[in-house]
Amino acid sequence: MRRCIVCCAGLLAAALFAGCGGSPEDATAKEAISVMNEMATVLESVKDPASAKEAEGKIKALSERGQALDKKMKELPKENVEAARKKYDTEGKAAAERMMTAMMKAMNSGFKMDPAMLGSK
Repeated sequence: MRRCIVCCAGLLAAALFAGCGGSPEDATAKEAISVMNEMATVLESVKDPASAKEAEGKIKALSERGQALDKKMKELPKENVEAARKKYDTEGKAAAERMMTAMMKAMNSGFKMDPAMLGSK
């Protein structure tokens, strides 16, 4: 559970701390928000242990995308952080909240978050 929250926080950071305008930073932020929304959609489809098992592979692939975005975000110019925080605050928070809500419901339906999905050793 804690690792799941760390993953979500990393995706939120990538969404909120990327740059602004039509820049690569802007694209990174939009993609991070998209990944969170895709994760939420997959998790919202979990209704029982069978659908939970099916969701695991999709979540693993999305987690890998999220980790790559987090790494990319850390390489962005720090001077773009504040502008991006303001620009993507609403979208990023909404996507993160949707994802966390879906994660809690999915876990109650049998979804198990493999620590390997989060890049843990």
